[in-house]
Amino acid sequence: MESDDYKTFVNLLQRNEAALRCFIRSLLPSWNDVDDLMQEISLTLWEKFSTFDQQTEFLKWAYVVARFKVMNFRSKKGRERLHFDDDVLELLASEIEDEEEDEKLPEKALHSCIEKLPEARRQLLLNSSQKGVTVKSIAEELGKTPKSLYRTLDRLKIKLFECIQTELQKDLL
Repeated sequence: MESDDYKTFVNLLQRNEAALRCFIRSLLPSWNDVDDLMQEISLTLWEKFSTFDQQTEFLKWAYVVARFKVMNFRSKKGRERLHFDDDVLELLASEIEDEEEDEKLPEKALHSCIEKLPEARRQLLLNSSQKGVTVKSIAEELGKTPKSLYRTLDRLKIKLFECIQTELQKDLL
């Protein structure tokens, strides 16, 4: 069991390490500090991984741990000339988290809109997007001409685009 936890943790940390480093860097004045702190944060994340709720997003959880580690690190180095006030640090961390959420909105809208499609249309769209699959081969399977399938796919993509635009506008309001 612990081996599976370790593999899961390493996989999650590797996928999110670049974003976590950027988050930490935005809160610290130098990359050297980021490198030192990243090791400490990674160790803490592993130590606390048993408390991580798999239903939540790993990066958000890691941001919380990193934020506290950065604040602790800064308080230890408080005598240095260049440092942010804790309120400013909190504001920066919050802004970065909000920006990351905003970047995920189009992807969430896409998934939402794909889920709204009837199953047959969704499968058609997904199958046509697979690597190595041609519209001609799908058309043959469905007993349609490639031209008619292209038209169907074009209409589906337009409908999907319009749905995404609507979803994004809802998120902005």
